[in-house]
Amino acid sequence: MTRSAASTILPDAGAGAPGLLPPAWAAGALFAALKRGEEPDDVLAQWPAALLALVPADGMAMLRDGQAASAGVIPSAESLAALTEWLGPPPQDGILAIDRLPPAAATDGRLLAITLPGRAPGWILWLRPPAAAPWAEEDRRAALTLRAAWLEASLLRAESLAAERQAALSHQTFLMAELDHRLKNILANIQALLRHSRRRATSLDGFVRDFEARLHAMATAHDLLHASRWEGARLRPLIDEELRPHADGAARGRIAAAGPDLVLRPRAALALSLAVHELATNAAKYGALSVPEGRLALRWRRTRAGLTMVWEERGGPPAVSPTRRGFGLTVIERSLAYELGGTGQLEFGTPGLRCTICIPAAHIAPVG
Repeated sequence: MTRSAASTILPDAGAGAPGLLPPAWAAGALFAALKRGEEPDDVLAQWPAALLALVPADGMAMLRDGQAASAGVIPSAESLAALTEWLGPPPQDGILAIDRLPPAAATDGRLLAITLPGRAPGWILWLRPPAAAPWAEEDRRAALTLRAAWLEASLLRAESLAAERQAALSHQTFLMAELDHRLKNILANIQALLRHSRRRATSLDGFVRDFEARLHAMATAHDLLHASRWEGARLRPLIDEELRPHADGAARGRIAAAGPDLVLRPRAALALSLAVHELATNAAKYGALSVPEGRLALRWRRTRAGLTMVWEERGGPPAVSPTRRGFGLTVIERSLAYELGGTGQLEFGTPGLRCTICIPAAHIAPVG
């Protein structure tokens, strides 16, 4: 059986070390590595024995971008440099087959060479001594097959890198737009907090205290969202953080909170954090948490429609409907509706304040 270029393109020989593979299988693994889309120059540099197996010769050298990889018997680095200088510009068809090198080539014998085009052109050289057999057509086909595989792998690699760069650029553009949107929302929320806190303030100290507390409520939600790369905030930690100032203080042991583990999308997390903050602040000032015997129960459940949360106060002063709408009522009744398409229903009565919050299922993210 005569050897041909096609016979060297064997199935993938696996991930074994090139030096441990039989010559023919090493050549097959070389082509398989190129087909997998690995860096073409790296593949050739890592498989010199496979290159020598592809075209039988005494020695092989790959010269590219000042680097060299070799196998077998080759001339000195100075002789190889003189040889490539003598070769001059690469041939148009990308291959040279010389059966007798002249003295000006700085080495003797037979040379088969292919070019590797690009910004840093290179050569792959196969060398035989003068007494060896001349280059056959099958040798040329094998070398050209390798060059074609390298060109195809380089093109696929370039296309892949271009696609990666485009995807990275698109992602960066999206992130910049998202960041701009979030910053505008944050500024709008801060402006609303400032405006409403000023309206209800009876003193400068009271204004600063309320404003800082509301900013802290926003920051709590932002911290949880940042931890998840703004994919969502877990409901239980959000509730715990908003109730912590009261649960760790005079109301210790008088607050019960229970419900399943849910993840809220960013808009819902921000709106609910403010709503719970306002409810807790009101309870501490005027409701169940303002007296030792008062109790607060906060429970939530997941339904087909979304999230249903019930805030229920007992044992405190009777809840009286306010004569004018403050920031807390606006957040609970209007913001939940306008921002999320949900509802916030407040019930005032002798037992205490009861608030039922409903958030549509679209604002609940999958639990990761």
